[in-house]
This record gives sequence, structure tokens and C-alpha cells, in this order.
Amino acid sequence: MQDVIRLWIPNDTDVNAPNYQIPTFENQKDLFVTMLAPSENEEEEEEEEETPDPYSQPKDAVDKKIDKLTFDWIDIMSYSHNVANDDAGRGREKSKAHIGEISLSKFICDRSPSLNYMTLRREIIPCVILRSIGEMNNNVLPIIEYEMHYCNMENVSISGGTGGKPVETLSISCKTLTIKNIQLNIATGELLCCQVCKWDTLKDSGSKTIRPTLNGTSKKSSLLDLAKKSLMVNLDSHDPSMIKLLKDLGIVSEYHMPKSDDTSEEEFYKVMTNKELSLFQLIDVPSGGITIDIIKKSISEKLNIPLESIKNLYNSTNGILVDSPKILKISNSFIVQTTDDLFVAMLAPSENDLEQPQTGNQHGFNQPKKAIDKKLKNLGIVSDCKLPKSDLKGEKDVLFKVMINKDPKLFQLIDAPSGELNVDIIKKSISEKLNIPLE
Repeated sequence: MQDVIRLWIPNDTDVNAPNYQIPTFENQKDLFVTMLAPSENEEEEEEEEETPDPYSQPKDAVDKKIDKLTFDWIDIMSYSHNVANDDAGRGREKSKAHIGEISLSKFICDRSPSLNYMTLRREIIPCVILRSIGEMNNNVLPIIEYEMHYCNMENVSISGGTGGKPVETLSISCKTLTIKNIQLNIATGELLCCQVCKWDTLKDSGSKTIRPTLNGTSKKSSLLDLAKKSLMVNLDSHDPSMIKLLKDLGIVSEYHMPKSDDTSEEEFYKVMTNKELSLFQLIDVPSGGITIDIIKKSISEKLNIPLESIKNLYNSTNGILVDSPKILKISNSFIVQTTDDLFVAMLAPSENDLEQPQTGNQHGFNQPKKAIDKKLKNLGIVSDCKLPKSDLKGEKDVLFKVMINKDPKLFQLIDAPSGELNVDIIKKSISEKLNIPLE
């Protein structure tokens, strides 16, 4: 028997059809046992003659059975793959799991035109399976399987010449990856090993099987049984039942349960450990009517800088330039821009002012988040810069954000007339606001 690597890609196939079954190992396990189990006439099957392939070695009976199991799969010569934990911000941003592209080498075949077409079309492939089957020893068949979902054929390159078959290299990316390491006893159908891990980049979470421990503890047999049943556990889960299971199995040395039964996942507190902090200073704001000039004066006194050196104030939450009372109403923290275009500090009103009731709730310093979100919506300030919703049609003017500085992200509001909007109208409004030529 030879080591074989095969790739399954659904070409011109509806994998969502009611009766279609994706050929994962789980779906083909019984076929493996039925077809590969030792038989009395195995020697006679090996003697059957077959037209030899000049590019492959002679095949025995097991090889031929595996060929039937992986009929219409693609022969692969070699493959490589990696996963990583990207830290793009060097501690300033949350690290994100990265599933690298899987690179495959194969001889050119009748699938090659379709593979090129899938690449150029940027086609989303529902599922791709890469299976590596090792040499069987004592009726134990080792299998490594990569099950990938939401895939793209990123690259196809071909290298050819005289005297041999052209070689094709494929690069495939995926959003969900399941890696399986399996040892199957084909005589009994028993899974001697079934270690699996799964990761979903769309959810940025995953799970894995429990590897049996051989440390001589009382949990040895239960862990082994669970491993054979391919139980998947999520080590990042806050679900009380999963936490209890992990504690009972001794997977974690200590795992604090939630304080109350009704505590949801959203109610857990976060502790920042490695992010560049956004720091504030508190300023004293007099009671009564608050204006932009009063805020600037309080900031200059707090920072001990000339009042004239404060060029602009920006809302630190959404980056909007604070240049009107209506923007001031929804602002309780500021980015200070000095005349030399340095952003020197982020400041917030003092705790006393935050607690003071404002007449008619005028300034919005003590308003709940929902109320401020509603004001932002009414002003047409939206985080994703989409057009206002239908409930804003009654407004005379519609307000949009225009980014004027990349880091930090600062905006100015432009006045756009009501009615049908187009790119030229937006450009004209921006040129008037920034006092720059329309061209």
C-alpha cells in the first residue's frame, strides 16, 4: 500500500441538494471499514491485471479500494499549511487568529480549466476536503483530514516543459477549518485515535477534542472514553455546564464560576492588559449654560496653556468637530487640537458636573447612552456613513461626516440639501465646508 493524498472539490455539483452527502471521514467511516476489511480473496484481487500508469507505482488491493473510496478526487503530490495568531497592533489591538492558505502541488488534469475559472471568478466554494492516508500497519489506517468551509481558490500556477507532465500549484483559503488526526482499525471499526480541532474565523472561536491523559489519575478512563467519542470542548466558553465539565475533567486547574445563575456572557467585566490606553483628565465646568468657549477656557486652565493655542475641539467618541451647540450637547469628552496641529489631550467634564441635573436635559452630559445614540441618529451621524434612514426624511438638511484626519479619526459635519443626493452634491458641500476648490 502507498501513502496517498487526495483533494475533493465540488465542481458543477450542488452540495446542498437534499440527498447529497459531503464525503467527510465521518460520512465515509463505515465505507472505509466495509471496503478495507481483510478478505479471503485479497490475493486473487491483487493478481488482476490493470493498464499501468507510467507516472505512478503499481497498486495493491488496498490501493485500488482506496481509489474507489476517493473516486473523482484529485491526486496531490505535496501540501503545506499554517495557522498563526496575528498581532497587527503590537499589543495595541486584539490579536486575531489567522488561518493560512493551504498550498497544494499536483499534476495538470481535466479539472485544471475549472480550477482556473474558479480562481478568476472569485468563486466561493462551499466545502473542500484534503485527505492524507498513510500506510496501513496491523489493520490500523492513519488518516489526516482537513475539512474547509467557505473557501476561495486564491491562486493557480502551472509549471511545464518537455519530458514530463506539467505541475500545477493551488492556493486555497477558508473561513472555517477542521483538522482531524485519525487512526482507524479497519478489522473492528474501532477509532483508536480521533483528535479534532475546529476554528471559525467568522466567530473568532473554536473547539477541540480532549486528549486522554496517562498520568495514572482516577480520571484516566473517563477521559479516554470521552476522547474516543470525539467530544468537542470550547476552552473559552462561559457556559456554566461547559465550565463544570472542564473542572470535573481536570482540564483547567481553576475556573471561577459566575457569581449568579442569571449572569449572561455580556455581563462579564473586561480587564485591559496590553492595550495602549486612552487617558482622560477631568475639567471643572461651571453650572449653568455651557458653551464651546467655556469648555475651551476650562481646558486651558487645566492644561495651563494659552487659550489662543486651542484650535479645535473634537468629540472623542465619534470624532466630530465640536463647532456648534447641537454637537456640544452630545459631547462629554473631547480631543484637543492645538494651533500647531498637535492632539495634546483627551478631557472630560468633572464628576460633579456629570451628576448635576441640567435644565431640560440641555447639555446631554448625564444622558444615558440610548438617548445620545438617538440624538446621533436624529443628527444623521452614523458610524458606517450610510445614508439616513426613512425617519429623517422630514429634516430640512441632512448631516454627514467627512474624515479630515486619519489618526485620530476626526470629522466635520457638512450640510447636504434634502431630496435626492448624488456624488456631485456631496462634493460641492465638502468644498464649501473645507473652503477648497471643487476641482
